[in-house]
Amino acid sequence: MSLALDANIEALLEQRTHRFASCWEIERTDGTIFRFTDHDKELTVDGDAYAPTGGFSASAIQAGANLQDQNRELLGVLDAAAITHDDLRAGLYREAKVTQMLVDWRYPWAGAITTMVYWLAEIRFSGEQWEARVEGLTRWLNPKVGDLYSRTCQHVVGDSRCGVTLSSYKESGTVAAITTQRRVFTVSGLTKADGYFTFGLLTWTSGSNDGLEHEVKLHDVGGSTAITLQLPTPYDIGVADGFDISAGCDKLQATCKDKFSNLDNFGGFPFIPGNDRMLQSPRAK
Repeated sequence: MSLALDANIEALLEQRTHRFASCWEIERTDGTIFRFTDHDKELTVDGDAYAPTGGFSASAIQAGANLQDQNRELLGVLDAAAITHDDLRAGLYREAKVTQMLVDWRYPWAGAITTMVYWLAEIRFSGEQWEARVEGLTRWLNPKVGDLYSRTCQHVVGDSRCGVTLSSYKESGTVAAITTQRRVFTVSGLTKADGYFTFGLLTWTSGSNDGLEHEVKLHDVGGSTAITLQLPTPYDIGVADGFDISAGCDKLQATCKDKFSNLDNFGGFPFIPGNDRMLQSPRAK
């Protein structure tokens, strides 16, 4: 089977001299699209403008025959006007689609050759640099196989296997004061006892973090009700920001029984022997 190319592109490939530049189109799951090129000037391809990147480097492409993975690592400098630290921390680029193309920078109107399509699988941070690991099309052919068995529950509270209806274990509140910006704050509107929302899920309903979800590290009812998040929010928290918060689960059998009355769906195996059994010595008679 032969690959049919546009006549303009085919004519360029037949020339002895090529002046190719790479272009990348990043499409987030929310529909936002960014376009970049490693050329030193902006290129317009098929009516879309590709902005030149600053510092940027890429590893060699890892590819194989048949249906083996095609992986690559991209390393660059963040552009505050385009890809920001806060947006990355907010997970807005999770599962973003990256389309890589080649274009002759002297004749960008001739069109581009799509060379690879990736999805962002992992993003790591280091100062002013970001590093993203991307995976090719074959990532969708790798289904999860097997499961984890432990003494504690393997389900996530509220999922289909857990069976708990979280709407019955949820309250709404607002931020009353901020103790540590983006992480620790006192709230109003919550009525549950101390620790009820520890390990639960907080979803912002207003403010800069509207729509984002965060795991709760600690729900403390002292002089005032305080919430501590597991990780800082990507954007600043404001007084009067609203949120919904659901009950947390420490994945213990007693919690499943006493707090949620859901022992029939408990996903743990409390009688599995562990390292503690291996270290036991015979009892003396």
